[in-house]
Amino acid sequence: MIASFQYKNVVFETDSLTLTRMVNGDEVWPMLQPTIAVIHHYLSQVQNWKMSYNPRGRQLTG
Repeated sequence: MIASFQYKNVVFETDSLTLTRMVNGDEVWPMLQPTIAVIHHYLSQVQNWKMSYNPRGRQLTG
């Protein structure tokens, strides 16, 4: 899916600090591990990626 766009660098922004921590490996919720594993599978198809937290109302890109 993502690989079909042939992007080399992707930045994902979210207003969920918990999601950011889980995707970046800083926090573990066992019940969500299968979902995080799927996210990591797709992210592995991108050369460089970053997940960053931006509080609600402070989104820099749209």
